[in-house]
Amino acid sequence: MIDLNITKIQIDYLLFIRNYKGSKTITEASIFFNCSRVNSKKILDRMIIIGVLYKENKEYAVSYTHLRAHETDSYL
Repeated sequence: MIDLNITKIQIDYLLFIRNYKGSKTITEASIFFNCSRVNSKKILDRMIIIGVLYKENKEYAVSYTHLRAHETDSYL
């Protein structure tokens, strides 16, 4: 298995995106984590760059294909 090398806060954000029932936007993340929108955007955008999230219509979603590829050590 390949190490994704993500931080604890990125894991927290990943779980937020996966489990939160409301809108998964920068604003909702900043409210949930009680931080600025700028910091939430930086964290979420970094996770897009490493491939664990994607953004569609201003909402973030988990890239299960990318995560599964890391589990199997190959890209689908």
